[in-house]
Amino acid sequence: SGEPSRQAWSKDTIAIGPHYKSIQILDACEPRLIAVRQPAAFRGVNTPELFEAKEGLDFGLIYKGRHPATHNTFWVVMGLGDQGTAAAAHFLHAHARALGTLAGRGCFAAVISVDTTKTWESSALRSLQPRPSWWRRLLYRKTWQKLTTTPWTVQL
Repeated sequence: SGEPSRQAWSKDTIAIGPHYKSIQILDACEPRLIAVRQPAAFRGVNTPELFEAKEGLDFGLIYKGRHPATHNTFWVVMGLGDQGTAAAAHFLHAHARALGTLAGRGCFAAVISVDTTKTWESSALRSLQPRPSWWRRLLYRKTWQKLTTTPWTVQL
């Protein structure tokens, strides 16, 4: 909806990009796994992780949650910057099946890192919350390693 005051919670929804509806979904849906912090950063709600955009580094978010009252599914695909949003969208498109394998049918928040001096196709999974169970990480070890292997080195 283009109306900021309208709460369209009656349908499954996907929000792409960092706008008010994305923030509304992250604040209202369950489970609360990630929050957007200003200046540009994602912060883990249940973990001390902080993913802050810096020169040459951007982050994207893929969030799947449910509204507590209607139980409808909501997706957020956004970045801290334009390249973070593009990287998150590309990562979801390229690795949707692998994310589903690791997260199961449950809700999750995946933080993707991207080197802004390269293409957004060089993105890698930096965090997956809740962390997949030990047996999923063992059973799907190659999938886990493929998604979490960073194709470039970041100086933090």
